[in-house]
Amino acid sequence: FWGDCQPELTLKKTKARGLTRHTDEEIWRFSNDDIQAISDMLGDQQFLLGGDKPTLADCAVFGHLSQFLWIPIDFPQRQYLTEICPNVVQFMKQFRATYWPDWEDLCNVTLDYANGQTSLRKKHDII
Repeated sequence: FWGDCQPELTLKKTKARGLTRHTDEEIWRFSNDDIQAISDMLGDQQFLLGGDKPTLADCAVFGHLSQFLWIPIDFPQRQYLTEICPNVVQFMKQFRATYWPDWEDLCNVTLDYANGQTSLRKKHDII
């Protein structure tokens, strides 16, 4: 599936890294193994490395896992996260609420490049 819909350059990079040698199910399992490692490391702590403040590791994990939880695509990793790793889901929700309280507002905005100007408009205002 992925090999058929990727641009040529992306497909070449993916092939060079060896990912095209695996089925989608194998790639999802690799991803889920990584998510499980994050869950195990996080445990019941607020942040990955403990402490009372996030580190670069927390930011990186948030950035990568956000796509699985909040992009409206049925990623298999979303099911794994919600069913097997609720501590990671809670971490993600808390991180988002703390550092991006305006997340929903920002995600409901689109860029308008008409006439060489950049402005933000609510998506529902666009015809």
